[in-house]
Amino acid sequence: MKERKPSRGQGRPRDPETDRAILAATIDELAASGYESASLESIARRCGASRATIYRRYAGKPELVVAAVEAAFQKANPVVPDTGDAVTDVTTLAWNTARMLVETPVGAVFRAIVPALATDTALAELSARLERNRRRLMLEAIEHGIESGNIPPCDANLVIDQVLGAIYLRFLLLGKPLTRGYVRCVVRGALGLS
Repeated sequence: MKERKPSRGQGRPRDPETDRAILAATIDELAASGYESASLESIARRCGASRATIYRRYAGKPELVVAAVEAAFQKANPVVPDTGDAVTDVTTLAWNTARMLVETPVGAVFRAIVPALATDTALAELSARLERNRRRLMLEAIEHGIESGNIPPCDANLVIDQVLGAIYLRFLLLGKPLTRGYVRCVVRGALGLS
């Protein structure tokens, strides 16, 4: 009887450190060069990986950009906080988003990709999915607050639109400071607590 050879796996497992380096290099390259000028080659050079390494992970630039922004969002808001006060939880989630925009290179990335959303349909579709996924945390906090009686009954999606819309407007168009106090006022106003 012929001895069977063990079957080969899918190859080497991915190195999580390489994954992190690619995503970090993507954020840095977008912040420095903008969406249109950033290329997979320049990102590969920045992180010390090959283009093939990046293509094994991502189909193209839109997928890589959204993955990098998603990782930044995940780092800023990994879970819904549970302080026992839903208003504080919603404010924390909103402040973490605002702080990410003003204190990390992600703010420059946002400024770089917004103009591309009008012309790059793949990026626009992926970005819409990213936004839906990230809104889920705030939706969960608001719904929990309504159930517990800590937040008055409201249209949670409209509240999220008002809170994130105010943050993005102030950051992207008005160029005014985003402070914890401002975010707190926006959240309380959107929840009808002012």
